Amino acid sequence: MQYCFNTDARLASSVPDENAPIIIVAIPTLDRPEFLWNLLLDLKRLDHPCGTVVRFLVVDNSPNGDWEALVTEAERNTGLSLNYRHEPERGLAHVRNRCLDEAERLAGDYMFFLDDDQTPVPDALVANFRAMRLHNAQVVFGAVRARYLTAVPRWMRRSRVHDGPAHDEGELLDYADTSNVFFDLFFSRKFGTRFDLGFNFTGGEDTLFFRTINASGGRIVYCADALVYENISAPRATLRWLIKRWRCTGNNCARIDLAMSGSTRRAAHLFGGLARIAAGFTLAVLAVPAALAGHFEHFAESRIPQVDL
Repeated sequence: MQYCFNTDARLASSVPDENAPIIIVAIPTLDRPEFLWNLLLDLKRLDHPCGTVVRFLVVDNSPNGDWEALVTEAERNTGLSLNYRHEPERGLAHVRNRCLDEAERLAGDYMFFLDDDQTPVPDALVANFRAMRLHNAQVVFGAVRARYLTAVPRWMRRSRVHDGPAHDEGELLDYADTSNVFFDLFFSRKFGTRFDLGFNFTGGEDTLFFRTINASGGRIVYCADALVYENISAPRATLRWLIKRWRCTGNNCARIDLAMSGSTRRAAHLFGGLARIAAGFTLAVLAVPAALAGHFEHFAESRIPQVDL
């Protein structure tokens, strides 16, 4: 697939073809100004597929809209048009639903979700778009690799424990999350899919969102070429933080299974949900001696979906 370079992206955004599909690059953010600043500067390097229009959206979930000036300054530095919005209702589901609402106001056809602590490689968006067309998919889940900002133990690097799940190129999945995902907005609107406020402060709202899309007939595929790097700061580069995440993941997976099952099938899925809680807890407990022994690699093969904390 041919693609346009970033200079063309700015021109295309200012003089769009009325028939061109519109891609919304959506960045929810909360009180991580240094990461957000670096990401916004890196967007200048982002290539986009020819024949598309790229529009950038930043939704600030801080209580008072603290980072509007930062976004304005990044706009001056990059020459990009950055649509800033403030979402005062705190929480993951609120800010992601605001992204969906603003994407509709911006006439978006597709959305590319990025976390504010990530950096996409220049052709990540092109790879996502190509994979969606190639595999006739509604969702493309991209690769995430950790970029450590502090010294970490050898086992942590070798295990790739902070990386996103890895799959074969084009592999069909039944889940995704918002850490590097590209999806068809028309499909989500068609079925009225929203981020569940019941997961607003726990995480897991994104996994439930994409599992719901999958259950509605949406195809989710994996794309290794759509790579982003995720910055891992010192507080997250600890075994204690990982154990907390795994425990939370197990709990959320159980709740997602129950939410997906429907009222007539909840009892049938209760055991599976409890099993996921146990799996998350067991993984957390067993990780301690494994990590101390330096033999942590096999835990990286876990396919429990990850959530952000």
